[in-house]
Amino acid sequence: MPHILFEFGAFFNYPKMKTIEDLKKTVYTTKESVNAFGERERVKVPIQLKRKINTVQGGARFGHYLIDLALITAISFGIGWSGIFENGPTEFTQLQLGGSRYAWNFSGYIVVLLYYLISEAIMGRTIGKFATRSYVIDKYGKKPEFGAIFTRSLSRLIPFYAFSCLGERGWHDKLSATYVVTKTEWEALKKELADEDGYTDDSEILDA
Repeated sequence: MPHILFEFGAFFNYPKMKTIEDLKKTVYTTKESVNAFGERERVKVPIQLKRKINTVQGGARFGHYLIDLALITAISFGIGWSGIFENGPTEFTQLQLGGSRYAWNFSGYIVVLLYYLISEAIMGRTIGKFATRSYVIDKYGKKPEFGAIFTRSLSRLIPFYAFSCLGERGWHDKLSATYVVTKTEWEALKKELADEDGYTDDSEILDA
């Protein structure tokens, strides 16, 4: 009976899928040793190091933001001109605290959320990312699931999030466990995953 239970448990013990964070690279270091004749010699020894994921960073990311911001502004202007939100409920845009009233552009948040959500869910990137041929991928080297894209889009509403993109990864990348990489880097990551554990990915790379 214990043997049967063990086999039953093993049946559900699926192998863990490797992620791009698990990838290693082989580098060589020089080590000094003594050979069989008592002579000192220097030999190259292979060591395994964590493979660095080459994310799109700094100015390129900020450039994405500026291009997308220009498009979002144009869309917001068009919506404002059309008067779609003109007769909307004011309780969503105004807040009364004591003798002070605070207001914010609720429709603007909706435009930002939908712009990023729709473009990254459909194309895997926004219009701004076309300039650097960049894509959003998950830790498995695949196009992210809708939930991750939604988290990314929602995270963009955090004040001053754009400045976090000046580092290796922005807040919206970390919160959604996603990465922004170039097409070349994405293809390299997929190949390395395939070489290690037979990884396959049938998602289409939409390129300009």
